[in-house]
Amino acid sequence: MASDSIVKVPLQTVHEPESIWNSNADNKQDSLSTRDFLTNTEKEKIKELASQVPDSIRNRFASLVDKWNIAIDHNPKTRYSASTYSYAKLPEFIPLKSMGKQIVPLIMERMINPSDFYFLVLYEAVLEGNETKDDSKFSGSEQIRAIRCVKKWLEKQ
Repeated sequence: MASDSIVKVPLQTVHEPESIWNSNADNKQDSLSTRDFLTNTEKEKIKELASQVPDSIRNRFASLVDKWNIAIDHNPKTRYSASTYSYAKLPEFIPLKSMGKQIVPLIMERMINPSDFYFLVLYEAVLEGNETKDDSKFSGSEQIRAIRCVKKWLEKQ
């Protein structure tokens, strides 16, 4: 086959995780329920709660997250893994987890960002799975699980 005879196939529309986080859930008419979206009001409340965490804890958390992200990006076992749970096996994860429940608002703040849904692994580790169970049938998507986790946490605040 000659190089100039490439067959062009139209791509189907794919919903990006970002569209889930950035949608206005109050006006969203979709097959997903409104609990699958964060409203701007919810995002602002989460940011407000995270801002109440002392600066010393915020700074330590940010530093440890940077180290964890570098490890995720440079370790072949995590970089190419389909499972975010492999991120918890890195040595850089241990100091983050050891910070305990005081970092939960910071974890929630990170999960507002669509690409940071993997912080769900840290949240589950910090709470040791006690409050992270999602009873819905639509629990296969990590992004949706992260949104629902944030909403569930916010309801308890």
